[in-house]
Amino acid sequence: MVLDIANKAQLDNSIAKCLNMLMVIDFNAKWCGPCQEMKPIFSRMENQYPDVKFVEVDVDKNYEAAEAYGIEALPTFVFLRNGKKIAQFCGTSKTCLRNAIEHLK
Repeated sequence: MVLDIANKAQLDNSIAKCLNMLMVIDFNAKWCGPCQEMKPIFSRMENQYPDVKFVEVDVDKNYEAAEAYGIEALPTFVFLRNGKKIAQFCGTSKTCLRNAIEHLK
């Protein structure tokens, strides 16, 4: 199950626990139609890539985390390795998301 991050401290803790693996953060909001469209896709990818950590951040509940990553549009997917951002893209392309994971993992 994709971990729903409640606050910046929880996000920082999750990042610290996953330093040796790829982490994908889905920045989204309940009111965002495209975000809701991507949720089941993101969830299925978690099952397809057990060696990748998938988390989601609701920007309305966790503005501090969204601000820390400079999120300006939704949905935005941020890719981290060793606690550092290595890639990011915004949009609803399942193909782009899958290709990024395949390339970065």
